[in-house]
Amino acid sequence: MALRKIKDLIREMVFDNQSDVREYANVMANLVFDRNKADEYEEKLDTAEKEAKDYDKKITEINAELDKAKSNRNEIIAQKKELSIAEFKSAIEQANQIVKGLEKKQRTTIEEKIQKGFRNLNPIIKKYGCLRYLSNEYVKNSDFKTEIGKDGFIYADEDTFKSSSIANNFREISDYVDYVFGNRESKITEPKSIVDIIRADAKELDLTIDKLTPANIVNIYNNLLARIAEENRNKQTEKEQIELSQIGIKPVRDFGDGLVMYRLLPDTEYYNEHGEHRNLVYESDQMGICIGQKAQSYSQKILNQDENQYYTLRSRAKNGQLIPHCTIEVNGDVITQVKGKANSPITGKYIKQVREFLKDNLNCAFPGEENTGNKRELYDYNNIGYIKDKQEQTVDVFKLPPNTEFGAFTYDLLTTKGVNTENIKSIDTLILANVGNKEITQKDIDVIQKTCSIKEFDFRQAKLRGKYDFGNVKEINLSYTDLTNAEVIFNPNAERINLSRAKLHGKCSFSNVKEIDLSYADLTNAEVIFNPNAERINLSGVKLHGKYD
Repeated sequence: MALRKIKDLIREMVFDNQSDVREYANVMANLVFDRNKADEYEEKLDTAEKEAKDYDKKITEINAELDKAKSNRNEIIAQKKELSIAEFKSAIEQANQIVKGLEKKQRTTIEEKIQKGFRNLNPIIKKYGCLRYLSNEYVKNSDFKTEIGKDGFIYADEDTFKSSSIANNFREISDYVDYVFGNRESKITEPKSIVDIIRADAKELDLTIDKLTPANIVNIYNNLLARIAEENRNKQTEKEQIELSQIGIKPVRDFGDGLVMYRLLPDTEYYNEHGEHRNLVYESDQMGICIGQKAQSYSQKILNQDENQYYTLRSRAKNGQLIPHCTIEVNGDVITQVKGKANSPITGKYIKQVREFLKDNLNCAFPGEENTGNKRELYDYNNIGYIKDKQEQTVDVFKLPPNTEFGAFTYDLLTTKGVNTENIKSIDTLILANVGNKEITQKDIDVIQKTCSIKEFDFRQAKLRGKYDFGNVKEINLSYTDLTNAEVIFNPNAERINLSRAKLHGKCSFSNVKEIDLSYADLTNAEVIFNPNAERINLSGVKLHGKYD
């Protein structure tokens, strides 16, 4: 087991910075910034925090004085009958003046706190503070195993760390902070304000957060980018999209059938005028990723072609538009990112071509291969079909060992040509979420159930039309799914059914279901039978009508 410092591992994987910070959370925050400036940032953040505490103390004292003054005024009002008109008038005027004076002092002190504290700092320092705050949240929620060495640094097993999602998740959290500061910096009045914005974004996307974790921060950000990309695509005409798809790209490998890997090049003329590259904006709008976002550094990094390389796998549509399916980033000797749409894994049908390009054109080292140091490392292996089995072992979906068991597996991979599904023994959760334009039919479900043992189906946001029989499914997730055009038979003896924010119609029997979540579901056209002895029924945000048992 090769133990190495977390700071070194993250720096090699993602960033180019000589950080020497001992705290795990600060390691990740400092790596995004100039280490020579980190001490200065820390000092100014500490000063702002101390000022905020001082002002909070002053405000608390003023509030206490104000409460006392209001209480004294109330006592004068209560004694009105015992005082002459002149005495009461004099006393109440004096009391009102004291209250008004304290209220003005309260407002002034609060305004001073806002102007002189965190809100008044340099945007870069504020960004650093927010990232540091989220880093600490990351550490608290992470179950990744580390060890503290005698030197005080934090160490982790190198291979385990490289195959984990930590650095990749943090990179996207960092991108999220950049995005927020590029759009809503004025709303950041203290580091934890970033959490309020994350929650606001989640609400706008119709998502509910019970507990803020790195995983759902990343998901919210990616969903937000995907929605923005969809809005941008809808704004553009077909002619504009065709033209944009062919700007600033150079073909580097032709896979046939119109599928080509292109290199993204600097669009310097446009960049100088607008501060962004049209080809990066197009890639971002089509893929739902941050490469074309104005707040990101990609527009600057692409100018350094010797150090940074960006590639896009595109197919040609009938109208001539080049449609992206995969985006690759290379920084020096490291392949830092390989992304599908909305930062998801590559669609199964393109995995083999992406692997060929990574191996032949970018000299990439793959899991299980010995790297003598002359090959590029990649840390998004899970995005190209190298995934964890139930025992947390990395397996190649195209070379699955017999009797492989998965905690989770996607429908996309299960239906990808070349994946030897006969070697899959069981899947705890089959994810059919976000399967694009494909509508899952009962025939598809029957084929899936014959493939292997599946405990739970996760159909979030999938399209269901026609008749479906889930009579034998023990656990099913149909949250955010529109079932208005579907006729569904549920298993009345299921252990758990999640239909949060789903649209239901017709008769639905859950007579023996132990746990059911119908929070914010639309039951307007549904007749529902519940289990009166259920362990848990969640109906928060649901408008009930008619008869319910």
